[in-house]
Amino acid sequence: MKLYKAPKWLSKYLGKEDRLTIQCANFLKANKILFHHTFNEGKRTRTMQEKLKGFGVFTGIPDILILQPSGLYVGLAIELKVVYDSGQKNSLSPSQKEAQKIMSHHKWKCVTVYNIDEFMNEVKNYFQKK
Repeated sequence: MKLYKAPKWLSKYLGKEDRLTIQCANFLKANKILFHHTFNEGKRTRTMQEKLKGFGVFTGIPDILILQPSGLYVGLAIELKVVYDSGQKNSLSPSQKEAQKIMSHHKWKCVTVYNIDEFMNEVKNYFQKK
């Protein structure tokens, strides 16, 4: 699978979490891990919001879902957050906490990471515990 490199013109539109997401996706692609990125973020028109609700989209689902079982888990759900320039960490919303609680009940391992090193460690640990 080909790794993604953002074109130069796109750089000014990418935030910290966007860059982290691309790094994580490239790590998973390079390691041939089956995953899905849940595109829930961003502002949408009221029409699109209603359409997505009808499609079954709901808020709080973690950013990256690894669709491979390991050990006691059916999959690994990873919420990506960032540390702001001030040093303050971005925190989980109530809907994200609820989604993780529900998914954990259904045998998903749910984690929150703040950088690519934490992400890689969580993925490696997930697959080592078979």
